Amino acid sequence: MPIQYYPYRLKFKTPFKIASVERTGTDNLYIKFTKDGFDGWGEAVFPPYIQENQQTAIKRLADLNWEFTDETELFRVIQQNQTILKQEPSLASAMETSLLNWLAASKKSSLNEVLQLDSIEKETSYTIGISSNKEMEEVIKNTPEATCFKLKVDENEIERIVTAYTSITSKPFVVDANQGFTNREKALYWATELSKKGVAYFEQPFNKEDFESHEWLKSQVNIPIVADESFQRITDIEKVFKSFDGINVKIIK
Repeated sequence: MPIQYYPYRLKFKTPFKIASVERTGTDNLYIKFTKDGFDGWGEAVFPPYIQENQQTAIKRLADLNWEFTDETELFRVIQQNQTILKQEPSLASAMETSLLNWLAASKKSSLNEVLQLDSIEKETSYTIGISSNKEMEEVIKNTPEATCFKLKVDENEIERIVTAYTSITSKPFVVDANQGFTNREKALYWATELSKKGVAYFEQPFNKEDFESHEWLKSQVNIPIVADESFQRITDIEKVFKSFDGINVKIIK
């Protein structure tokens, strides 16, 4: 099998808290695909709230097809493996990323050039987990290069967090609730307030299975409601279409 794997525990500098869990690190699995003298790297990440883990992923590597003779066949292999890993999106991401990384390396080119896509520079946000006002201030102070922040919140902490953030900096921000709201009216109030503040979007306020509440909120406000946990694979697109304005697409995380 032309695959080597490297399990690794990534330890955070500070604890990272969201609405549902607080953690001090994340288990990762790095995989290296080698063919014709070129290497392609992929990464699977296993936060504690998903079903996959390092051990299950390592076992599944042997079930995948890694054999191809040309570029067309490589993309068929990716599709075949995606079907095998239908319920394992983290490992599926690592598999596809490693093969695409290998393809770019073998052509001594960038992936966007291989796929004939324009290279577009986009601003990215720096995420601040649920933290004290002092911790938030330290993060903002220590990341002067950040032009925009993502604030993790929940139903009980959103007022304190947003108030503290706007008293510290005027930089733009977005809000991610990670399913932290159960009260529709409170979510509506804050979606309206965030819209007034010019916040770009409000991410995953309700439980990932509560499409009805997300659809209701979407119909009431101007701020875009963005899916995260409710969208895991491309096959979920029909489920989220009516309930959300956009999707947070994560390549690796």
